[in-house]
Amino acid sequence: MCGLEDKTLSDSAFSRFFSLLQEREIAPDLPLQRVVEQFAHLASSLGHTLVVDSTDIESYANPRRKRIRDTGANWGIRTTKSKSATRKEKERFFGRKLHLISCADTGMPLTFIITPANVNDTTMLEQLVDKARATYSWMKPERLLADRGCDNVHNRQSLLNKGILPIIHIMEGALWDAPIIDRSFRSSKHSRLLNRYYYLESAKVERHIGLSILTYGLTMLMRALAGACEKLRHMRIRVPRQRILRCV
Repeated sequence: MCGLEDKTLSDSAFSRFFSLLQEREIAPDLPLQRVVEQFAHLASSLGHTLVVDSTDIESYANPRRKRIRDTGANWGIRTTKSKSATRKEKERFFGRKLHLISCADTGMPLTFIITPANVNDTTMLEQLVDKARATYSWMKPERLLADRGCDNVHNRQSLLNKGILPIIHIMEGALWDAPIIDRSFRSSKHSRLLNRYYYLESAKVERHIGLSILTYGLTMLMRALAGACEKLRHMRIRVPRQRILRCV
């Protein structure tokens, strides 16, 4: 999965590694920072164009009990998972949101914030950008891509004040062909168990999510080290003739 061929960790080794992270109270995104720092030596464009989005992560707890054991989760709204429903239909779910900021040029996840599901995406954009800039002081972002969920006057002005051009997705399918951050979410859920965990304590849930994103970042790093640049997930950005971008 990460370029290690058949030398992957056994279940017991992974369990010990997880316990060690828990005992030493290592921040869930700290290992990812180390991976990004190594990747930066291989990709000069890292962080020039950023992209942010969020995804839903259901809780393992039963929310209908009188005493809910997962205290870090809450009720939120997401696009329905039913195949028969239209794409615009919404449904309630109990869990968390993963707010992620990535490099649009390479697909490398940079940092993330985990919140209860009832936290609006609009309120998290500025925090994600500030956290990424504080973590990687060498990074000089020039533009940021986001969907309508992050669009408001405060966010656009905040980005402009930081010297970052906000590019907001305001028409379905118009801004980019295949958003790389959506692919990273799908890959993390399908092959990296992002939304499959059996923990009820917030610290363990956040650790699990952090490790899932870490394996995605490691995959990108190993491909770059192996010279397989064609396998890096590039976002294909196209600017059509009609006005579909809100930049100010």
